[in-house]
Amino acid sequence: MVPKWGEKEFMLIDLHVHTADYSPCSELDLEQAILRAKDMGLQGLCITDHESNEIASKAMQLARKHQFFILVGMEILTSQGDLLVFGLEEIPAGQVEADFLLKKIYQCQGIAISAHPFRDNGRGMGELIRQYPQLSGVEVFNGRTSPNDNYRALHLARLLKFNVVGGSDAHRLDEVGRYVTAFPDGIRDLQDFREAFLSQQVLPMKFQGHTYEEVGHEKEII
Repeated sequence: MVPKWGEKEFMLIDLHVHTADYSPCSELDLEQAILRAKDMGLQGLCITDHESNEIASKAMQLARKHQFFILVGMEILTSQGDLLVFGLEEIPAGQVEADFLLKKIYQCQGIAISAHPFRDNGRGMGELIRQYPQLSGVEVFNGRTSPNDNYRALHLARLLKFNVVGGSDAHRLDEVGRYVTAFPDGIRDLQDFREAFLSQQVLPMKFQGHTYEEVGHEKEII
Protein backbone atom coordinates (compact mmCIF):
# COMPACT_ATOMS: atom_id res chain seq x y z
CA MET A 1 0.00 0.00 0.00
CA VAL A 2 1.39 3.38 -1.04
CA PRO A 3 0.13 5.90 1.51
CA LYS A 4 -1.51 9.19 0.71
CA TRP A 5 -1.17 12.46 2.56
CA GLY A 6 -4.44 14.16 1.74
CA GLU A 7 -4.75 13.57 -1.99
CA LYS A 8 -1.00 13.46 -2.62
CA GLU A 9 0.69 10.23 -3.71
CA PHE A 10 3.84 9.16 -1.87
CA MET A 11 7.08 7.45 -2.74
CA LEU A 12 8.81 5.05 -0.36
CA ILE A 13 12.54 5.37 0.36
CA ASP A 14 14.79 3.31 2.61
CA LEU A 15 16.92 5.99 4.27
CA HIS A 16 19.67 3.83 5.77
CA VAL A 17 21.57 1.26 3.69
CA HIS A 18 25.20 0.09 3.90
CA THR A 19 27.07 -1.51 0.99
CA ALA A 20 29.93 -4.00 1.04
CA ASP A 21 31.92 -1.62 -1.18
CA TYR A 22 32.62 0.94 1.54
CA SER A 23 31.16 -0.39 4.80
CA PRO A 24 33.38 -3.26 6.02
CA CYS A 25 30.56 -4.48 8.29
CA SER A 26 28.20 -4.99 5.32
CA GLU A 27 27.85 -7.85 2.85
CA LEU A 28 25.26 -6.07 0.70
CA ASP A 29 25.74 -5.66 -3.05
CA LEU A 30 24.24 -2.38 -4.24
CA GLU A 31 22.69 -3.67 -7.45
CA GLN A 32 21.09 -6.57 -5.61
CA ALA A 33 19.77 -4.09 -3.03
CA ILE A 34 18.15 -2.05 -5.80
CA LEU A 35 16.47 -5.11 -7.30
CA ARG A 36 15.26 -6.22 -3.88
CA ALA A 37 13.92 -2.74 -3.11
CA LYS A 38 12.02 -2.59 -6.40
CA ASP A 39 10.50 -6.01 -5.75
CA MET A 40 9.30 -4.73 -2.36
CA GLY A 41 7.62 -1.71 -3.93
CA LEU A 42 10.17 0.93 -2.99
CA GLN A 43 10.97 3.89 -5.20
CA GLY A 44 14.34 4.82 -3.71
CA LEU A 45 17.32 4.03 -1.48
CA CYS A 46 19.67 6.22 0.51
CA ILE A 47 23.19 4.79 0.67
CA THR A 48 24.81 5.70 3.97
CA ASP A 49 28.17 3.97 4.21
CA HIS A 50 30.30 4.65 7.25
CA GLU A 51 32.32 7.85 6.79
CA SER A 52 32.34 7.38 3.01
CA ASN A 53 30.47 8.69 -0.03
CA GLU A 54 32.83 7.07 -2.52
CA ILE A 55 30.10 4.88 -3.95
CA ALA A 56 28.42 7.92 -5.53
CA SER A 57 29.63 7.32 -9.09
CA LYS A 58 28.65 3.65 -9.08
CA ALA A 59 25.33 4.48 -7.44
CA MET A 60 24.42 7.01 -10.11
CA GLN A 61 25.27 4.55 -12.88
CA LEU A 62 23.03 1.91 -11.32
CA ALA A 63 20.28 4.46 -10.68
CA ARG A 64 20.19 5.26 -14.39
CA LYS A 65 20.38 1.58 -15.37
CA HIS A 66 17.43 0.62 -13.19
CA GLN A 67 15.53 3.94 -13.38
CA PHE A 68 15.56 4.07 -9.60
CA PHE A 69 16.12 6.96 -7.20
CA ILE A 70 19.34 6.80 -5.17
CA LEU A 71 20.65 9.46 -2.83
CA VAL A 72 24.16 8.98 -1.47
CA GLY A 73 24.87 10.24 2.02
CA MET A 74 26.97 8.89 4.89
CA GLU A 75 26.67 7.64 8.43
CA ILE A 76 29.16 9.61 10.49
CA LEU A 77 30.02 8.85 14.11
CA THR A 78 30.37 12.06 16.12
CA SER A 79 31.45 12.35 19.73
CA GLN A 80 27.74 12.38 20.63
CA GLY A 81 26.59 9.55 18.36
CA ASP A 82 25.80 8.54 14.77
CA LEU A 83 24.30 10.95 12.26
CA LEU A 84 22.93 10.17 8.81
CA VAL A 85 24.07 13.08 6.68
CA PHE A 86 23.18 14.17 3.15
CA GLY A 87 24.69 16.99 1.13
CA LEU A 88 28.08 16.97 2.85
CA GLU A 89 30.92 16.42 0.38
CA GLU A 90 33.97 16.97 2.59
CA ILE A 91 34.36 14.27 5.24
CA PRO A 92 35.79 15.52 8.55
CA ALA A 93 39.17 14.15 9.58
CA GLY A 94 38.69 12.04 12.69
CA GLN A 95 35.78 12.09 15.08
CA VAL A 96 34.22 15.52 15.57
CA GLU A 97 31.60 17.08 17.84
CA ALA A 98 28.02 16.94 16.61
CA ASP A 99 27.75 20.74 16.76
CA PHE A 100 30.71 21.08 14.40
CA LEU A 101 29.33 18.55 11.92
CA LEU A 102 25.82 19.99 12.00
CA LYS A 103 27.19 23.44 11.23
CA LYS A 104 29.09 22.06 8.24
CA ILE A 105 26.05 20.19 6.96
CA TYR A 106 23.73 23.17 7.11
CA GLN A 107 26.31 25.39 5.43
CA CYS A 108 25.93 22.97 2.52
CA GLN A 109 22.11 23.10 2.68
CA GLY A 110 22.17 19.46 3.73
CA ILE A 111 20.22 17.14 6.01
CA ALA A 112 21.22 15.54 9.32
CA ILE A 113 19.28 12.74 11.04
CA SER A 114 20.04 11.16 14.40
CA ALA A 115 20.44 7.44 13.68
CA HIS A 116 19.02 4.79 16.06
CA PRO A 117 19.41 7.11 19.08
CA PHE A 118 18.64 4.51 21.75
CA ARG A 119 20.41 1.47 20.31
CA ASP A 120 22.51 -0.20 22.99
CA ASN A 121 25.86 -0.11 21.20
CA GLY A 122 27.29 3.23 22.31
CA ARG A 123 26.67 4.86 18.93
CA GLY A 124 23.26 6.48 19.42
CA MET A 125 22.73 10.03 20.63
CA GLY A 126 20.04 8.98 23.10
CA GLU A 127 18.77 11.78 25.31
CA LEU A 128 21.38 14.10 23.78
CA ILE A 129 19.03 14.79 20.87
CA ARG A 130 17.42 17.27 23.27
CA GLN A 131 20.52 19.45 22.83
CA TYR A 132 20.30 19.56 19.02
CA PRO A 133 17.04 21.16 17.90
CA GLN A 134 18.69 21.84 14.54
CA LEU A 135 18.48 18.14 13.62
CA SER A 136 16.44 17.56 10.46
CA GLY A 137 14.90 14.44 11.96
CA VAL A 138 15.28 11.35 14.11
CA GLU A 139 15.40 7.77 12.85
CA VAL A 140 12.86 6.35 15.27
CA PHE A 141 12.36 3.05 13.45
CA ASN A 142 15.58 1.22 12.60
CA GLY A 143 15.63 -2.33 11.30
CA ARG A 144 18.56 -3.38 13.48
CA THR A 145 17.29 -1.85 16.72
CA SER A 146 14.97 -3.49 19.25
CA PRO A 147 11.29 -2.48 19.24
CA ASN A 148 11.57 -1.05 22.75
CA ASP A 149 14.54 1.12 21.82
CA ASN A 150 12.78 2.24 18.64
CA TYR A 151 9.72 3.31 20.60
CA ARG A 152 11.87 5.15 23.14
CA ALA A 153 13.20 7.15 20.21
CA LEU A 154 9.69 7.73 18.87
CA HIS A 155 8.38 9.04 22.18
CA LEU A 156 11.24 11.47 22.70
CA ALA A 157 11.28 12.67 19.10
CA ARG A 158 7.55 13.37 19.20
CA LEU A 159 7.93 15.18 22.51
CA LEU A 160 10.63 17.37 20.96
CA LYS A 161 8.60 17.81 17.75
CA PHE A 162 11.24 16.37 15.44
CA ASN A 163 10.52 14.84 12.06
CA VAL A 164 10.39 11.07 12.55
CA VAL A 165 11.65 8.63 9.92
CA GLY A 166 12.40 4.96 9.33
CA GLY A 167 15.32 3.13 7.77
CA SER A 168 16.38 -0.49 7.52
CA ASP A 169 20.08 -0.04 8.36
CA ALA A 170 20.51 -2.93 5.94
CA HIS A 171 23.82 -4.79 5.90
CA ARG A 172 22.35 -7.89 4.21
CA LEU A 173 19.92 -8.37 1.36
CA ASP A 174 17.11 -9.71 3.54
CA GLU A 175 17.24 -6.56 5.69
CA VAL A 176 16.52 -4.09 2.87
CA GLY A 177 13.22 -2.26 3.26
CA ARG A 178 12.24 -3.43 6.77
CA TYR A 179 11.55 0.18 7.69
CA VAL A 180 11.29 3.01 5.19
CA THR A 181 10.06 6.58 4.96
CA ALA A 182 7.22 7.90 2.84
CA PHE A 183 7.81 11.18 1.00
CA PRO A 184 5.62 13.21 -1.34
CA ASP A 185 5.89 11.72 -4.82
CA GLY A 186 8.41 13.49 -7.00
CA ILE A 187 11.61 13.37 -4.93
CA ARG A 188 14.33 13.63 -7.57
CA ASP A 189 17.34 15.17 -5.82
CA LEU A 190 18.74 16.49 -2.56
CA GLN A 191 16.78 19.73 -2.87
CA ASP A 192 13.45 17.86 -3.07
CA PHE A 193 14.56 15.61 -0.22
CA ARG A 194 15.46 18.60 1.94
CA GLU A 195 12.19 20.36 1.17
CA ALA A 196 10.22 17.35 2.39
CA PHE A 197 11.95 17.62 5.76
CA LEU A 198 11.49 21.38 5.94
CA SER A 199 7.77 20.98 5.21
CA GLN A 200 7.47 18.02 7.63
CA GLN A 201 6.19 15.70 4.92
CA VAL A 202 7.94 12.51 6.02
CA LEU A 203 6.31 9.43 7.52
CA PRO A 204 7.86 6.17 8.82
CA MET A 205 6.53 2.92 7.36
CA LYS A 206 7.04 -0.77 8.15
CA PHE A 207 6.95 -3.75 5.81
CA GLN A 208 4.05 -5.95 6.96
CA GLY A 209 3.52 -9.18 5.07
CA HIS A 210 3.38 -8.02 1.47
CA THR A 211 2.85 -4.31 1.87
CA TYR A 212 3.85 -1.20 3.82
CA GLU A 213 1.86 0.23 6.69
CA GLU A 214 2.23 3.40 8.72
CA VAL A 215 4.00 2.67 11.99
CA GLY A 216 4.08 4.54 15.29
CA HIS A 217 0.48 4.43 16.46
CA GLU A 218 0.03 4.35 20.22
CA LYS A 219 -1.76 1.00 20.03
CA GLU A 220 1.45 -0.60 18.67
CA ILE A 221 3.60 0.43 21.61
CA ILE A 222 4.87 -2.44 23.72
